[in-house]
Amino acid sequence: ALELFGVERSGEALAVAAGNAGRILDKSSFKFTQCDILEPSNWAQFSLVDLIISNPPYIPISEKDLLPEHVFAHEPEQALFVNDADPLVFYRTIAAFALQKLQTGGMLFFECNEFNARQVLSDLQTAGFRSVILKKDLAGADRMIRAIRD
Repeated sequence: ALELFGVERSGEALAVAAGNAGRILDKSSFKFTQCDILEPSNWAQFSLVDLIISNPPYIPISEKDLLPEHVFAHEPEQALFVNDADPLVFYRTIAAFALQKLQTGGMLFFECNEFNARQVLSDLQTAGFRSVILKKDLAGADRMIRAIRD
């Protein structure tokens, strides 16, 4: 049986994610946990998995005033924006989490900021993932990365 779980740092983002999932999935098929994934001491609660899909915050906070209003309409700000000083913190940390929690051959998928996607790809290769590929979105921007754990 397929088991799904979601992890969010903020309660507000958790409520949005659970609501979205509830519209397309049977509520008994998934579980959501509020957890700061950036804190490795929180990782022990999770078992091995076959697939991790992450859309971490990736918009630099300095770009907030440049974005149209609709960007904020459906997501809490904490789910969208990352500190300019370390915009790849979520990618590095979730990759380290994936190396511990993905089964051998398990896949990691990231949605990325088009301006950082190639660095994320390189970092995943350096970390030891294989078959790391970058895909473009419908607008032609680098957007999605897939990596496989050896």
